[in-house]
Amino acid sequence: MKCKKCGFQNELQSGSAKFCTNCGSPLGKKNKTKAHKNNKQVAAQNSSSIKKLWIGAAILLGMFLTYSIVDSDSHNSNLHGRKVIESKNTNPFIEAKVYDIASKFVCGCKGCNEDPLDECKCDFAMEERQFIRNALERKEKEEDIIKAVNKKYGGLKKS
Repeated sequence: MKCKKCGFQNELQSGSAKFCTNCGSPLGKKNKTKAHKNNKQVAAQNSSSIKKLWIGAAILLGMFLTYSIVDSDSHNSNLHGRKVIESKNTNPFIEAKVYDIASKFVCGCKGCNEDPLDECKCDFAMEERQFIRNALERKEKEEDIIKAVNKKYGGLKKS
């Protein structure tokens, strides 16, 4: 094969010579072409990988948003993800009054089949009873507490 740089005629032994034996320059045109093709292939693979990464990120974001919407529509949506702990009062009169007022309501969570508020064990019912308890501790009148509970949670039984 003839060297393009110095013009020396190289004798190829079984086609294995890659460099000119006279000047050391690469022989043949396939070296540049092959490197150029390899660069294009690597760039195409990188572009494909980036697209896959963006698609994966979009799917994860969509799943997160879907979960957030579904979770916010659950029957305890007023709780905003916090766990309600019912803090019972040590005064037995106040506790009796809490359950007396609660007996006038059904649970407002829409997931308990309208169980009586004084019997329901869900977090929403605990929050409602705690609301009543706090009002009693502030010495509010029973009629005002009933109106406030009905306004905030609904579920007042018909007399």
